Amino acid sequence: MCPLYDKDGNKIKSSDPRDTPNFGGPFLALLLVPALLL
Repeated sequence: MCPLYDKDGNKIKSSDPRDTPNFGGPFLALLLVPALLL
């Protein structure tokens, strides 16, 4: 996977979103909210 960054611009090494609360930022939130509602 490509390097991912949190909202503070810090590189996130883990590919598991559960390990990093800021993982993916707002974009991931847009994906997670509908998934949680289903």
